[in-house]
Amino acid sequence: MFGAGKYSRSDLVAGPKDPSGNGRQLANGAMAGYVNGPQGKPVWRILSGADAGYMRSISQSGPKTYPALSPKAAKRAFNRHYNKSPMYKSPRGRKQARSYDLGHKAPRVVTDSRYRRSPHRFDYPGVDVGTKPNTKLSGEKLQAAQRRVAMARRARELGSASQAGGAECGFNSVTSKCSKLGTENPEWCEVGPKGKCRKSPVGKKNAPKNPKNVESGKALASRMKSKSPGRPKRALTQGWDVEDAKPKRALTQDWDVEDARRGTPPPVISRGRPSRLEKMTGHKSPLLGSRGSACAQLSPRDCEIHPACSYAKGTGKGSGCRRKPGRGGGSYQQGGDCDGNTCNADQRCEWVRDSEGDGSHRCMPPA
Repeated sequence: MFGAGKYSRSDLVAGPKDPSGNGRQLANGAMAGYVNGPQGKPVWRILSGADAGYMRSISQSGPKTYPALSPKAAKRAFNRHYNKSPMYKSPRGRKQARSYDLGHKAPRVVTDSRYRRSPHRFDYPGVDVGTKPNTKLSGEKLQAAQRRVAMARRARELGSASQAGGAECGFNSVTSKCSKLGTENPEWCEVGPKGKCRKSPVGKKNAPKNPKNVESGKALASRMKSKSPGRPKRALTQGWDVEDAKPKRALTQDWDVEDARRGTPPPVISRGRPSRLEKMTGHKSPLLGSRGSACAQLSPRDCEIHPACSYAKGTGKGSGCRRKPGRGGGSYQQGGDCDGNTCNADQRCEWVRDSEGDGSHRCMPPA
């Protein structure tokens, strides 16, 4: 019999198509019936497969034939394999494999459906039949490949021994290491994936350490501790003073550890050249308007009256009261016409508001 074998006749139960629960023999000689499934419901299963005579009767005699494959389907299979196959780990490796396949000739050139399944193993005429023969490994590359195969085989053979506690490895008390020559405490050792002996988790916990390695580790730890002393990351702890603290940035002028104790931040030192406004007023930003313009605070009526301002209607960026071009941004003009009056060269025309809220332009003496 071929196939099945999980269930037997004793597992048969009644089902929709087999009320008696005796099972049924199929046309190919296999035995099938209903059994209790994982959820407790009757399911149809094969109890025993077809006999050997039937299997021989349906087996093909002679060489196996494959359906033909058209050149268009072959090109699609080639592009699909080298674009979507998961066997390539990087775009560079995918490109290398494609270039090698196009430039070299495989041992088997076919025109049937085998090429659709494995374009990297077969060649199709007019698609990827190259002029160079496939190169074989030789020299160091062949030896390296043979070593990798032997190492993998060794790891598979010793896999069970590694799980069982290292049947071929033992602990050597002279070197305090696990090796194949060791005969003590095999439970402390195991075989690694590369076939080498190493300490098991139990051995790392219970096996004695090598004194030289322990001293070397302590010396290395002390050197690292002296080179980079630790800095507490939390609040002040016992035995730690502010003097031991290291500021996050370098100390600036007129700032010391006492300021850090009080929580006073270091003074901010301005960089770069000061602006013209800062030179004249001592402020980095204007107090009124754009660049200190007095026009920005005037009402539309006062803006129209002021000789140095002009009002632009709207709500956009350029709307509102702004300085007239050429006025220099002042709220007055020096000399000349002043709303019908003529000011001297040393006088200035300035808008003066009266007690009732109105105002007028007047010639004012120099400040």
